Amino acid sequence: MLAYFGWWDAVLQALGSLAIFMNLGFYVFFSSAVFLLWGLAVFVFDRSTYWIVRPGQIVKVSLFGSGEETYDTHGTSVEKKRDDLFRHWILGMGSGDMHIAITGAKKAEFVIPNVLFIGTKLELIQELIALKPDQLPSTVLTAGDPV
Repeated sequence: MLAYFGWWDAVLQALGSLAIFMNLGFYVFFSSAVFLLWGLAVFVFDRSTYWIVRPGQIVKVSLFGSGEETYDTHGTSVEKKRDDLFRHWILGMGSGDMHIAITGAKKAEFVIPNVLFIGTKLELIQELIALKPDQLPSTVLTAGDPV
């Protein structure tokens, strides 16, 4: 539309005579606003969904909106994905993505990105999903344990 009405010359001439000065106040205001947005994203909105793993049960808790969803762990698989060298090994210091696939009456698949210390968390989660709610951990034999 600017070209059709012949306004490009006026717009470019106005931009050419525009003087912009950025002083300390601008940088303090801008960096504070970016820091506030980063803090909200990391400490508020990113933590609004979390998972609780109990023997025989996985619960997805959402603080805003949907509440809680409960899934039975019969037929559930939990996998560790470390397919990005830069994001998982260099920046993430050994983190990884956790892939949860739930079968049964309520089928669902979830990917939880950038889980720190994923190896130890995955071992604990696999032990808990192998149990039924009424079983004690001492009565369950898992593959790889000495008899």
